[in-house]
Amino acid sequence: MPDWLLIFLGFGVLTILIIALVCLSVIIEQWCASHRIKEEPRADGDWNRRQENIQSTDVRVIAFYLKTIADEAYATRQQYNRHEERRATLEKVGVIAAIIAAALAGLSAWIFYGQLDEMWADQRPWIGLMGIQTFDESMTTGFGYGVEIVNTGKSPAFEVSFSVQDWRQDPNNPHIPSEKCVTDCAMKNLVMPPGGIEGMRVPLLGKPRPKVGDVAWIIVRVDYRDLKHEWHKTKICFTATARLVSDDQNRQRLAVDQVACPIPDSNYAD
Repeated sequence: MPDWLLIFLGFGVLTILIIALVCLSVIIEQWCASHRIKEEPRADGDWNRRQENIQSTDVRVIAFYLKTIADEAYATRQQYNRHEERRATLEKVGVIAAIIAAALAGLSAWIFYGQLDEMWADQRPWIGLMGIQTFDESMTTGFGYGVEIVNTGKSPAFEVSFSVQDWRQDPNNPHIPSEKCVTDCAMKNLVMPPGGIEGMRVPLLGKPRPKVGDVAWIIVRVDYRDLKHEWHKTKICFTATARLVSDDQNRQRLAVDQVACPIPDSNYAD
């Protein structure tokens, strides 16, 4: 109940009590007066004493009712204070309960979204290296390397693009693209379903080929997006060195030694 309404009710009760007290006093005085009329007149001294007794009785009655009103007002105020204390306590308990409920709700949501992220990580596409082989082997004109990648995830990869770097890198400063290719892509805008395989050649057509003994840098960057339109990338970097070996029938063939690049974030997928 609002404070102003309690104060208004208190003043109303006090006014009613005062009016009742005045009315009671008037009734008592009339009753005493009527009894005085019926009695025989007495000496002036007795009459004065009776008047003093009546006035004293009126004062005691008024004092008694005023004390009663004050006690009622004090009791009402005490009850109001106790009510306010209980209400303040309940409000504090309610605020604490709301904070605890909000914290629990936030924790539940955090756990739920964490589980969703784990579930999505298990369902999203993942593109990685499948293998590297040589092709068009020639001892005079050189040869090329075929790089195969595969989507090992459980959903398709969209807008797949490949960026292939020149195999003749500076050994002291090899370069892996830091951004998605735009105009110089070897292939772009492909769709790779789960289990899908794509291949590319290093070097690209029309470029000089490595020969036996040359250290070839095989650097490929793959960019793609998933069903949630989030972008991912895969960085592939190896060095390959071809050498001639002889089989049991003294026939020569190429053998390739592959070594991962000593570059941070090489052979990395996100």
